[in-house]
Amino acid sequence: YFLYQPAQAELIDLEERYTELQSSCADTRERNERLNQAVAYAYDTDAQRVLLNSVIDGTEAIATVLYTPDQTSARLYVQELPTPPTGKQYQLWALVGGQPRNMGVFDFDVATELPVEMSYVADAGAFAITLENEGGSPVPSLDQMYVLGNI
Repeated sequence: YFLYQPAQAELIDLEERYTELQSSCADTRERNERLNQAVAYAYDTDAQRVLLNSVIDGTEAIATVLYTPDQTSARLYVQELPTPPTGKQYQLWALVGGQPRNMGVFDFDVATELPVEMSYVADAGAFAITLENEGGSPVPSLDQMYVLGNI
């Protein structure tokens, strides 16, 4: 009995640790898969890389849109943007014939690590990112535009 009790406690600890390691491995595997997809997409010779530069003086803001019309896909990678304040979220826009088209809001933390899939908008001539209320806006707040880039 005296040998069984400590062994039983150790077994329970090891089972908990094993479960934690399984979860960690699954998270790492998923992250590696996303990174591999991002690298493959970045090396796609059909993808146009559109650099979005800061439109606010004194602000370091840079993002890149990987735009592939043949595959009707668009991905966003944020190199440098200020962390959005609570209740705010960045939103990507495509400009088609001078008119803004919503490409969606994005998770800031994810977009700074690897390209995120965004809605595709055909015939885009430029891209911009604005700071909007959380959940996005049907029209861009032009006074809150951070970056802009032409194709």
